Amino acid sequence: MLPAGFLLKFGSAFREARNARDPKKIALALGDVPETVLKVAARHGVVWRLDAHAVDCVEDPKLILASMGVQFLDISSGNTKKQHHRLKIQLQLMFEISDEDVKEELIFARWLASQLGGPESKMHWLAKRLDELADTNGFLNLMDLLKIIIKDVWSEEQSSALEDVKRIFRIS
Repeated sequence: MLPAGFLLKFGSAFREARNARDPKKIALALGDVPETVLKVAARHGVVWRLDAHAVDCVEDPKLILASMGVQFLDISSGNTKKQHHRLKIQLQLMFEISDEDVKEELIFARWLASQLGGPESKMHWLAKRLDELADTNGFLNLMDLLKIIIKDVWSEEQSSALEDVKRIFRIS
């Protein structure tokens, strides 16, 4: 897990870049973004826009799905190393990528979520973006992922977040 100070530093750099109008300022501000984040963004065709939030710049539902998987584990105090390992393995299988690539995707997923507010708002914004990109298939893929990583033991926070996600996807 990345230290909070690290995430705050790079989150503020992204906000500076997003709010900047001078290309030199944008380059300087984004220079503080971790190289891994930029590498994954380039691999998935993320185009950073000044007039959009980081989440809205992501066009690949896989990255949003990975970020949601991380957040579902992080909102519960009872998550385990085993669940994080299952998340890594499942993302590797779903995305058909190498072990090194999935580690980078998880770094990006954490960074992306760090650009949002508290745990509830993170899930809300990520779910809205997944709905925009993938419709019902996004929800089905999320449920497939969550069934494997969380199994049958859902915390109260996770259940509440899932209800919010269902509302966003208009599923009763």
